[in-house]
Amino acid sequence: MFLYQLQLALRSIRKTPILSTVMVFVLATGVAITIICYTHYYHLKNNPLAHKDDSLFLLQTDSWDEKHEYEGTPNHLPPLHSYRDAVALLTSDIPLRKTAITKWGGSLHNPDSKQQAMFVRGNIVTRDFFTMFELEFMYGSPWNATADQHFQNVMVISEETNQKIFNGENSVGKTLVYESVQYQVIGVVKKTHRTNPTYEIAQFRWPQPDPQFYFPLSILTATEFGAWVKYECPQDLRDYGSHWYQQRLKNSCTWISLWYEFSNDQQKSEFEEFVRSYIQNQKQAGNYPRPLRFALSSIGDYMHLNQQNYDNDKTTIYIGYFTLLVCTLNFVALLLAKFMRALPEAGVRRALGANRRVIFAQHLIESSVLGSLAAIVGMLMTYSGLLFLQAAWKSAPAPASGLLAADNTALMEPNIFLMAICVLTAVAASISAGVYPAWRACKVPAANYLKIQ
Repeated sequence: MFLYQLQLALRSIRKTPILSTVMVFVLATGVAITIICYTHYYHLKNNPLAHKDDSLFLLQTDSWDEKHEYEGTPNHLPPLHSYRDAVALLTSDIPLRKTAITKWGGSLHNPDSKQQAMFVRGNIVTRDFFTMFELEFMYGSPWNATADQHFQNVMVISEETNQKIFNGENSVGKTLVYESVQYQVIGVVKKTHRTNPTYEIAQFRWPQPDPQFYFPLSILTATEFGAWVKYECPQDLRDYGSHWYQQRLKNSCTWISLWYEFSNDQQKSEFEEFVRSYIQNQKQAGNYPRPLRFALSSIGDYMHLNQQNYDNDKTTIYIGYFTLLVCTLNFVALLLAKFMRALPEAGVRRALGANRRVIFAQHLIESSVLGSLAAIVGMLMTYSGLLFLQAAWKSAPAPASGLLAADNTALMEPNIFLMAICVLTAVAASISAGVYPAWRACKVPAANYLKIQ
């Protein structure tokens, strides 16, 4: 019976090719725009390291001044730490892995080449950073643990930097000059294609450019530099000396994030006791004037904490839903006109013994067939639209500073899950839209059209 109803539906669609084509494209357009808009939000909220939410945590401590609580985060805890606190909190051997992260930028060039120097930016981290955040090495490996404590002229570069300077060849052991100082390349990390800031989530909600280099943490005491992060200072009236960089290493201003990885809950609990004891000792030294508060948040926790900020990006989704609603209503109107036009044929079928349920099913199957066609067209339109937006972002002019722009193309990356949503949305919309026209077609008395026939 279903096959017979399907044959009737296909025959009806062939009778009105232009109208059927318009209906398919109307619904496909609404679905494509909706999925394109949702893709942006889906990738923005996607946690690429969700499998580490039980083990990888960002540490926040309430190191702000006594008179005013910190206003930059929903939980009113600074996301970054002072150098003084970062060094002390990294001394714990309880965590499985630990890293500090801050940013730096400057000129980089190959002394053995006539290429013009590059203006680059990168991260200053510990060797555990690469394992904690699952960065893969094309060539070489991270520096040894000693380099985090005692300065060594070593660096890790990104795949892109390696491509620009060494044409993608194995550059391990070669020398680069960064800000007039020579460093030996000991590793090259592969490009990441993540849609979230991951370890930078404490400062950014949008994807950031891949770091172009990595230096060990010990470089902070071996050279002077201006941190490329949000540098914030609580009220602190103590005099740390006249030299600006020595002040930065001693005062309470925050500019370093701290991440920890634990192998089990017991490790985490023991580390929490370590942090609590550290803050209490700092209170005795005149630091941490506010009540004792700290937090260990996973990437998922921190994204949930900042839910309101992510919800601000829902505007595009609302635009997509409204477009789908308008297109569906137009689909309903066209479908109703099509079914009303076919009422004489339905009247004959009713006279030959077909009941209203059969007529209703035949019209609903016809609507579903149109929806299935719209799903195919909608997938093609969605995929083409996403590729177009990716190409548009790639062709955008580079920042005037010469630095890399954020690679937002990942926010428009098609995937199987979103394509499946596209199909289900089109079919569901067509079935929902077909219910009323099919019901109207069944309610009209068949005798009204028998005289016409």
